Amino acid sequence: TLSINSNISLTIEIDQEACPMDLAPTTSSTAMLLLGDALAISLLEAKDFSPQDFAENHPGGSLGKKFLKVKDLMLTKKNLPTISESSSLYSAIYLMSSKGLGLTLIKRKNIVSGIFTDGDLRRLLEKKINLNDLKIKEVMTVDFKFVSEEILVSEAIKIMKKFKIFSLLVKNNKDQVTGLLRMHDILEARII
Repeated sequence: TLSINSNISLTIEIDQEACPMDLAPTTSSTAMLLLGDALAISLLEAKDFSPQDFAENHPGGSLGKKFLKVKDLMLTKKNLPTISESSSLYSAIYLMSSKGLGLTLIKRKNIVSGIFTDGDLRRLLEKKINLNDLKIKEVMTVDFKFVSEEILVSEAIKIMKKFKIFSLLVKNNKDQVTGLLRMHDILEARII
């Protein structure tokens, strides 16, 4: 009935099932699977369906996660500890510790001019420098690593691995810091 009322009918004729009693749908179910795959691939090619299209239709799957952009996973700037360049080193350490992100952004006139990380603090302690009267601008990192919010998280991961860092600042196309991407968030999202 379905075939008669259809514009196109694809018929798969199976002489005998693999089941020795010719009862269980073994050969016929495999043939239908092959036909379904052939139709799916034909439509995929006819529609120029890309991995990106697949990811957009299955965002929770492993392929979909490979196409997440940094902006989809980053902590936004408003959630990041920020302190002015004129602040003391101790103020920066306190802020960094209280927020628990392992870094503090340092700003000059509302622009991020540097960062101070727990790694920076460890390196200062190893040098046995007197920390009492230091201003954060004297010890902050000004050539910090960052990525565009538009790149794929998978590309950001490569940068983190290359430089052996666990956090990357994120900038928009106006070169403004907009957030932070952490390896912790990447692992939690089960991207790697």
